[in-house]
Amino acid sequence: LDSMQVATVAAANTLLCSAAATCTGTALSATLLGGFHLPDTHNSLLGGLVAITAGCAYLDSYSALGVGVVSAFVTKLFSHTLIRFQIDDPLDAFAVHGGNGALGLLAVGFLASEGRTDTDNQSDFGVLLGGDGHLLGAQLIGLLVIVTWTGFISIVAFSVLHSSKYLGEYLTETTGRPGWQEFLSLRVPRDYELLGLDALFYDGTDGELSTSQINMKSLMDAAVRRIAAKKQARGKRKAIKASTSRKDSDDESGTVEGAQNRGTLDDSLHGADANLRQARERA
Repeated sequence: LDSMQVATVAAANTLLCSAAATCTGTALSATLLGGFHLPDTHNSLLGGLVAITAGCAYLDSYSALGVGVVSAFVTKLFSHTLIRFQIDDPLDAFAVHGGNGALGLLAVGFLASEGRTDTDNQSDFGVLLGGDGHLLGAQLIGLLVIVTWTGFISIVAFSVLHSSKYLGEYLTETTGRPGWQEFLSLRVPRDYELLGLDALFYDGTDGELSTSQINMKSLMDAAVRRIAAKKQARGKRKAIKASTSRKDSDDESGTVEGAQNRGTLDDSLHGADANLRQARERA
């Protein structure tokens, strides 16, 4: 293929894959969530564009459609996996770019068309289309190198950011000027998260809270207090159940003290029943 044909194939495959991913992702959302979810549709579209990037010039049109369908499932799978393990990724960046980037690399090794790859090895095309696996091995090595390099850099970067919060606390205490901790920390304070950084810093108020923001903050604080109260109530109920279980265990041990406790409890119950009957008769 000449350069113009390569560009045409790349453009067509990009459109086909992204369209297939968008339709599949929309159908998945409608099936799993019971209705259409626009962010899922957007992420499916982006995931399809990412998945076809590596192989846009090397795949046939039907392969591009297949990669688009699979990429929608990959996006949804990675997104739900992160939520399941409580990993903070509100934009589904890893699902869209990480999962589908890996899919795109592997798709070249599985589905690259014969004669499309510019190598000396005539068998360098997809193993599902009759290739010898050499291209797939090269793609796997590339994926491993990318994951290793990205993981190493991420660990170093996030470790430095996590440790910098202590520097922010020190500068805040020594200079007496607030803001260092927020500037140097990996995460902003919890109150800032609740209010939203856009509303807090980028609405032209220079950090001054409006009446609506203050009211919203009060509502969120009340919600947090209710959640804490419910957790405390559940903890008390568990403690009462545990105490009751221990008491029952002691009563069943056959000790004299257990027998006395059972006798006392039976007397109390009989007395309560008698009082209740007397109250009903008087009524």
